[in-house]
Amino acid sequence: MTAETHTAASAPGGALAAVGPALDRLLDAVAAPVTCRRPWLEAWLACYADFEPLVVAVGEADRLTAAAVLAARRGPWRTDVVAAGDGPSDRIVLAALDENAAEELAARIAAALARLRRPWTLSVSQLPVGDAAAASLARRLHPAELRPAVAAPVLELGEARTLDAYASRSYRQTLRTSRNRIEREGVDAAVATATAPGEVAALVRESEQVRLARDRAERRPSTLRDPRQRAFRRAVLERLAREGAVELTTLRLEGRLAAYAVVLLDGPVRRLWDTAFEPRFARFGPGHLVLERVLRDALADDACSALDFMRGLDAYKLRLATGVVESATLTAWSSSRTRALAHLAAGWRSPAYYRWLARWTAARARALTGRRRAGSRRRS
Repeated sequence: MTAETHTAASAPGGALAAVGPALDRLLDAVAAPVTCRRPWLEAWLACYADFEPLVVAVGEADRLTAAAVLAARRGPWRTDVVAAGDGPSDRIVLAALDENAAEELAARIAAALARLRRPWTLSVSQLPVGDAAAASLARRLHPAELRPAVAAPVLELGEARTLDAYASRSYRQTLRTSRNRIEREGVDAAVATATAPGEVAALVRESEQVRLARDRAERRPSTLRDPRQRAFRRAVLERLAREGAVELTTLRLEGRLAAYAVVLLDGPVRRLWDTAFEPRFARFGPGHLVLERVLRDALADDACSALDFMRGLDAYKLRLATGVVESATLTAWSSSRTRALAHLAAGWRSPAYYRWLARWTAARARALTGRRRAGSRRRS
């Protein structure tokens, strides 16, 4: 068994092309999700150009037994290594055919990290719990942590292919309430599912404004504020649409996009990757109506065995889920000193730190004002 490490700083697709079809066959053999496949990873590497590909492969040129697609970014004082697809990928695997291959892959990753000429950090999130390569890598690296990550609800579909078999009575009542309110107010409503590449491309761009509005309403930072993420979202969905691997479901109220859902078609599994609704239409429950269509489309597809809601234990997901898939995050550092400095830097830059600093400054100002007023009263 031979092992290779490929990098391609100048051509994002070069490192993946070097292992090419052999990597595809390996990912097929381990039933890797779409977020670990070449189209997804190539789009990510092209859009996140600040990362350099780092592909660790185990096996022969035409038959791989294990592989990990990583990416490295050099910073002012350290190199950060992540799994390619980090951020927008809800499922990541360190692909290996068996435990021996997983052990060899972990050894090769550790060796690749040791060759880095500066302090480094490693972070691989959304791994399957019990991943053999991750466990072996955690034992080889020091310091390292393997801890729980964000779980993902899943709805397993059985022989029954009707909505009533999976939606609770209260959920069905919620849907009726939404439809009755739309009808009572005389609002024109239209639900549709787009699969054609041109339609998907147009809707991807239109849906960005809905996502941004929803994030603002929730007072959370939007991933679409990152130009890399916005470019990746467009590129990967347009590419998957050309391959017939994505559906984009929409609800329009009075002709305006009120809600959408992006579903990745991944063999027998449909994966709900992104969904949001326009806050101004919240009283109509547009998110529920779009999700109903997604579920009905899954039930109408006899080849579909599960609807994966992907990461996040949101209430609307748990109302329909039959189970939860746990995941794990592997984090490691080149030394204890690097870990301490990384934690210090993360804490210093975090929003929580600045909120604390604002409160502390305000409290000091109030205390100073109080002392001045007390001094003035004493002098008078």
